[in-house]
Amino acid sequence: MACRIISRLNSRAVAVKITPHYHELTEGVTEIMNGKGYSIREETDAGSSKDTSLMLKAGAARSFLISAWKADMEDVFIKFMALFPSSVPVVCDSITLRNHIEPGLFILMVSDKAEKRDDEKHLADYKHLPFNPEAFDENEILKIRFEGGRWTCD
Repeated sequence: MACRIISRLNSRAVAVKITPHYHELTEGVTEIMNGKGYSIREETDAGSSKDTSLMLKAGAARSFLISAWKADMEDVFIKFMALFPSSVPVVCDSITLRNHIEPGLFILMVSDKAEKRDDEKHLADYKHLPFNPEAFDENEILKIRFEGGRWTCD
């Protein structure tokens, strides 16, 4: 879903994958900021199968991986967002971050086939746009836009 949204934004999007787990540095990844319990890395290789690479391949202007302890995730994300003007659309793939911030648009994947983990079940309580991957039509045009610094969905 993140890649579909990115592809609609004509290479204006900044993509970010956020995880509470540490990832080893790999080729094509540059650490741009770090501190106790977190790191922010930029992906430059669009040729791998990593989520951050796929986001670049989908058309993101830049793609990042944030690894942060859950307790620090909000503060780290605020530091990250300060790197960009509000006119830049940021597409974020994260389950944990939703517990800390109110996004401009929150899309929740709802599957009839996949069982939700215990730490995900409460996400349906937040205001969200549900999206069912089983009912997904590759040719369907997403009605998600970023205009005037705001996300909209028809």
